[in-house]
Amino acid sequence: MSAIARSNPVVRAWRKTIALINIYIQETLAYRAGAFIWGLADGQLALILPAVWLAAFGQQEMIGGRDPSALVTYYLAASFLSQFIVCHLMWDIGFEIREGLFSVYLLRPINVVWMHLARNVGWRIIKVVLYAPIGLLFILIYGKYLVGLDLYLGPGFWLALILAHFLSFFVAWSIALISLWTTEFVSIFRLYYFPEMFLSGRLVPLETMPPWAMTLADVSPFKYTVAFPVGVLLGEVHGDAWLRGVAMQAMWIALFVVVSSVLLKKGLKQYTGFGN
Repeated sequence: MSAIARSNPVVRAWRKTIALINIYIQETLAYRAGAFIWGLADGQLALILPAVWLAAFGQQEMIGGRDPSALVTYYLAASFLSQFIVCHLMWDIGFEIREGLFSVYLLRPINVVWMHLARNVGWRIIKVVLYAPIGLLFILIYGKYLVGLDLYLGPGFWLALILAHFLSFFVAWSIALISLWTTEFVSIFRLYYFPEMFLSGRLVPLETMPPWAMTLADVSPFKYTVAFPVGVLLGEVHGDAWLRGVAMQAMWIALFVVVSSVLLKKGLKQYTGFGN
């Protein structure tokens, strides 16, 4: 690489980001059992819920506009994509803030948000890898419903996927910063998963929920983390619906960037940690 390229701030930022992601991938590998347990927790829902829905079909041909094959395909796509999208990093951040270890990040010459974003990407990459055996087990169990699987992997899907990842991160990052005000954050974090799992489409397809719940999902950020990119992947969302979904993702990302910035700025004024 030339000296001019190395001096380019964009190139330097990119190299630092890749280096950070590599470091956090190594950290994940050091705690791969924990990452596998998280994946297993998500995987058990993916393996069990299709069986429940298939039993519920009975003599019906469609539920929520989906036949058995479409429903099984939905759960396969949702469970796999959520491994990369859904951020659980607030647990680590919360405990680090409570123990005073958050000070380490504040003293480093790298933006704390950028550092944790790279940390999350590292964890997501390993989670996808560790989830692969569960995905293969899913295919073995429900393979007969996946015949003729047709997925859309064009630019529209990748943009929706990347924005979904950023959205999930900034929602979780904002919630994590609540730990700057209280050490009793565990209940708050647990409460977060109730609306997240239902309104994101991770637990059940949104089309199977009551109209009021679907309306609530439409205006919440959670739908645009999992259900939306899954819909794009399955070819169910395109045209104006895709444009609206991407616009909603961008709007929610911008909102939570602002919210997290305010929470971080005000929270650090009262944060105390070891060595402070």
